[in-house]
Amino acid sequence: MKIQFEKSGFSGGTRFVFRAQVDTEAGQLIYGAKNLQKKLSQNEAKALENLVKKTRFFSLPARLGTARGREAETFSITLETDGKSHTVSGQVDQSEDIPQEIRPLYDRLLALSRGQVKD
Repeated sequence: MKIQFEKSGFSGGTRFVFRAQVDTEAGQLIYGAKNLQKKLSQNEAKALENLVKKTRFFSLPARLGTARGREAETFSITLETDGKSHTVSGQVDQSEDIPQEIRPLYDRLLALSRGQVKD
């Protein structure tokens, strides 16, 4: 399974971007602006795959969340597995507004975009 995650926005007038590319089969994570690399343990890869199943990712709409503020955050999650691909993206006023149906997966991918890998 391959997952691409991006979260971006503005805070105090400064733009920020968090990115992660995950390949659960290869056990690889690429993250950050400098495309740093880390290995994923089998447990971490399996946990991600379970989160995807729990969210029923392929049945989610392509757009989630609506923002009203000028410093809104955008997010995008693209998943490829078994010859299928689906992207879910949205815009929220703050991370706390991420829709519940995708929140656990979003939180884990955000942590991975910061290089926080569980063993």
